[in-house]
Amino acid sequence: MVILDIKGLEHRYPGRDTIAFPDFNVSSGERVLLVGPSGAGKSTLLNLITGVLPVQTGSICLLAQSYRGALRKGLDRLRADHMGVIFQTLNLIPYLSAEANAGLGVRFSKTRQKHIVNLESEIARLGQTLGLSATHLQAKAKDLSIGQQQRVAVIRALLGTPELIIADEPTSALDPQSTDAFIDELFTSLDTTTQGVLMVSHDPSLRERFDRVIELEATPT
Repeated sequence: MVILDIKGLEHRYPGRDTIAFPDFNVSSGERVLLVGPSGAGKSTLLNLITGVLPVQTGSICLLAQSYRGALRKGLDRLRADHMGVIFQTLNLIPYLSAEANAGLGVRFSKTRQKHIVNLESEIARLGQTLGLSATHLQAKAKDLSIGQQQRVAVIRALLGTPELIIADEPTSALDPQSTDAFIDELFTSLDTTTQGVLMVSHDPSLRERFDRVIELEATPT
């Protein structure tokens, strides 16, 4: 099943050349890596997919539902129910516990909540897979290492089994050994039969870990 489908997508910022993106899709269980030099439009593409930017030209469809013409409320609901995002800046609340931060991922989605029998147990299960103990989960986010905070962000994205996981440079602060371990843990945590992954990275060593690589080319400024 195709989860994400992008065709003829272009975006233009005022006073700059148009960024044209290649057509591609992400299917159930597929792991796709998005690469490209600085200025190629990786962040713009993610902002379009996550709805931060409006679609100007072309189409984005999530589970066969088009972004174009969709009401803001409906589009927000579609993404909340079917997309989990691992932000580069993590976006954790420092003074909340790791467990509380993780639980924010399903707070506004009844659809994802239906997939969870017991939220605390599911967070603990994913935490164990990702190497986070009960002590880590009860600690405040600000007291965890960067690597541990990243794992909390992964749990938040995975809870409720959203069909598409978007990961924006999740290994940028990790050394090569930690990066490899992180990818192992992430892929182990996925429901590989249903969840697709679209990850952005500058790390060329990750290419072999993914089913497909989408390359963006630098756009003149």
